[in-house]
Amino acid sequence: MSPIIQNEVIQTCSDIVTEKVIDRISNAECFSLLGDETMDISGTEQLSLCIRYVDIPDLQAPVLREDFVGFIPINDQSSENLANVILQRCDELNLDMTKCVGQGYDGAANMAGHLSGVQTRIRENCPKARYIHCASHRLNLTLSNVMSVPAIRNCLGVLVKL
Repeated sequence: MSPIIQNEVIQTCSDIVTEKVIDRISNAECFSLLGDETMDISGTEQLSLCIRYVDIPDLQAPVLREDFVGFIPINDQSSENLANVILQRCDELNLDMTKCVGQGYDGAANMAGHLSGVQTRIRENCPKARYIHCASHRLNLTLSNVMSVPAIRNCLGVLVKL
């Protein structure tokens, strides 16, 4: 198979999965946005966007879900641009932003700033979207810091092997 056909198959699979995820999010009472900036292997800066929501499948117990909805290439890391990129992606996905009740980002000033950060700009459009520092990011920062302690590094190494 040619690379072009492979990429078309991958894109089609992505479209189908994204459509199913968006259907579940649309049926949820509310959702939260989770975002983090990262650089891919080619050096392109991108925003990873996830949505957290409670899914209630038919006749089953509620399930807390956190689904990835895309990598978005970014050229400008200003809070204004990042907020616009997030809102544009949500618009492309046809998300009802009146259901957006939360935001989770790292603690960087352009994301978390209370005067002009991404969280403030998103809240201008979605007043119910409260910002909470992303717990996963806090865990990652904590683990990075404690890895300098040999006993902890060895313990985590053993856990990884298990």
